[in-house]
Amino acid sequence: TAPSVLVTDQYGNPVAGVFTNSGLPVLNATNPIPAGQWAHLALTLSGTNGTIYINGNVAGAGPLNIPPNITRTLNYIGRSAYSSDGYANAAFQEIRIWNVARSQSDIQSTMNRQLRGNEPGLVAYWKCNQTSGTTLTNYSAAGSAYNGTLVGAATFTNSSAPINIQCAVGTTNLFEGPAAGSDTVTLGVTPLWVAAGNAGPAL
Repeated sequence: TAPSVLVTDQYGNPVAGVFTNSGLPVLNATNPIPAGQWAHLALTLSGTNGTIYINGNVAGAGPLNIPPNITRTLNYIGRSAYSSDGYANAAFQEIRIWNVARSQSDIQSTMNRQLRGNEPGLVAYWKCNQTSGTTLTNYSAAGSAYNGTLVGAATFTNSSAPINIQCAVGTTNLFEGPAAGSDTVTLGVTPLWVAAGNAGPAL
């Protein structure tokens, strides 16, 4: 069984899929993530109904497979499970994973503010606000069990995103890649803040 993915195509349009042996419906957004600025990206799945949101607005909706009930040990943010794919050409401000399909109003009500960490259905919550080290601290109720590990030459820098905290970025690593426009990257999370643009200083 292959992974579930939220990626962008060569034009910056989000694409979602849940890869199973029964086939692959693919959900394509109708517009790209705005380049060179902070944007909020979310994917929800209710039954077999998937929805992609950009800045709280529906950017695509359609059927997706139901993910199989298995435990994965190799999970990535900012890169694909396949070495032939590129790295994310992006900086990440906050990353949130939920076990409930949040409504549009739910997403809009919290996308511009930090969470408490104990919200119902919040599985993992990375604020990306460390200033050193390689551990990405999880602020959900699960605590350190869901901490992440930065790889490559990831660094931390101040961010101008609407949530206004610090963000982890780097070059040719987990959080930012060297190529613009043609990266295909696994982002198995929802929702998140992402700034798309050329490699270099944080946007």
